[in-house]
Amino acid sequence: MGVGVALVAAGLLWSLQMPIIKTIWSCSMTLFAGGICFILLGIFYYWIDYRGHTRGLGWLKVYGMNSITAYVLAQVVNFRCIASSLTYGLEQYMGDYYGVWLNFANYLIIFLILVVMYRRRIFLRL
Repeated sequence: MGVGVALVAAGLLWSLQMPIIKTIWSCSMTLFAGGICFILLGIFYYWIDYRGHTRGLGWLKVYGMNSITAYVLAQVVNFRCIASSLTYGLEQYMGDYYGVWLNFANYLIIFLILVVMYRRRIFLRL
């Protein structure tokens, strides 16, 4: 966590000369985002591994055991089309939230595929 705090501080200090801009991924943004990641890793390590709080986190294990599969499925297959074709009539009732529904359905379909793989003990490794 100390490294994370140091990286966030360095990123904020460097942002005085080079602003933190995500769209061009400036150097200060890289330090700042890396520091936040280190801090979050430290918090979750302490909370889950050290303190042993695991209730309600079983779904993360499903993603973690086949994270490469989840990434490849999300990049290669567009499940939004499936969700769109199955719920086409809902668009008029959901309005602007229809896009949110499509994104949620996309991740839900990927999660259901990962659950089936997890239960059948199918794990893709490199």
